[in-house]
Amino acid sequence: MCDCRIRRMRSIESARAQPAFGQ
Repeated sequence: MCDCRIRRMRSIESARAQPAFGQ
């Protein structure tokens, strides 16, 4: 499996948990 998919999912979860960091 490609790690790009896991990285994208983790990135979205991280941005949701830290909206301030996403902004």
